[in-house]
Amino acid sequence: MGEEVPSVFDCGRGVLLRPDWHTVLAPVFSRPIPGDAVARMAALWRSSGGGDDPRLRRVDEVLSDRFRTDVARYSGVFEPSFSFDRDGWHCIRFSYAFPDFREAPDAVCKTILDAARPFGAPLTTHVSRLLRWCFQPFIEQPITGLAYDGPESWTFKIYYQVDLRFQDQAVQWLARLIPWGSLRWILGGGGPPLHLIGLDVGPSGIRTVKLYLLHQDVETARLAGLLLPRGMANHLVEQGVLRLCNLLTVHRMRSPDDPGVRRVSEVDFPLIENGLYNMALFGDAGLLHAYLPGLSAPPMCSKASTRLLWPSGLDGTRLLVVRLTVSATREPKLNLYFHVVEKAADD
Repeated sequence: MGEEVPSVFDCGRGVLLRPDWHTVLAPVFSRPIPGDAVARMAALWRSSGGGDDPRLRRVDEVLSDRFRTDVARYSGVFEPSFSFDRDGWHCIRFSYAFPDFREAPDAVCKTILDAARPFGAPLTTHVSRLLRWCFQPFIEQPITGLAYDGPESWTFKIYYQVDLRFQDQAVQWLARLIPWGSLRWILGGGGPPLHLIGLDVGPSGIRTVKLYLLHQDVETARLAGLLLPRGMANHLVEQGVLRLCNLLTVHRMRSPDDPGVRRVSEVDFPLIENGLYNMALFGDAGLLHAYLPGLSAPPMCSKASTRLLWPSGLDGTRLLVVRLTVSATREPKLNLYFHVVEKAADD
């Protein structure tokens, strides 16, 4: 099923995720993840003036059904996010992972298709075709997601997490889909491994291909002004974070011969694995202030404290930030990835 694959752009144009990422939170935090986390997030979107689109309600139903089962086995398969750029905050974002894909591939594919179906037959056809790639032997699991800014402004997402034990096969397979002249600059050997292949998909097909490379241990100071914004890197060093583990660099392609793939577009790193349990994000002493001075918390949140966000209208719920993605260019852009958790008694 996975052997006959089209060119990566043939469909048309338009999470640190480690092998054990879905279990890493369980022993670290006592805050439980509620079984209705997807529904709570959907309620937050609606109460904040977004998410009234019936297509989003259907996605909520599909993933809520799935999550009630998954939450008993895994931590963090549902990962909402807030994104900030020149246009301000974008708050309807999420990804959903399927670490049991090898156990029940048909059920996983059905869930992803059911989430895509409300957005129309053209998208569903593309997603159905792209799901065939999940059956490559080096793909550990698929991940789906959505970035929604309005009824006519949305992107469906599919990611393929690569089993690092089969790196060579993954690169050889990818070279069949993308010209090697583009890939050799970043996957030509001796560099960091390919960890994730991401596709941004719309009704006309694939819009963007993203390649995520895994750097298991890097010196923070060496990133300043190169991959991490200088102010952010310096702030981390001042706080004693001299090295970062499990850092991802992101390379983007918008066409098969896009020379931009050679450049790092974003850098992603986890907070938990790097010991950033209580580092402030917002405010004058916050990590994000060192990147974008004056940045306030997302409008859906009434309060921010270290890595906890207080979602408006959900008194018993907190949003626990677990990862950050920041632009490696001069564009002001970042993403906060979080898990929906229960309020603690001392909040």
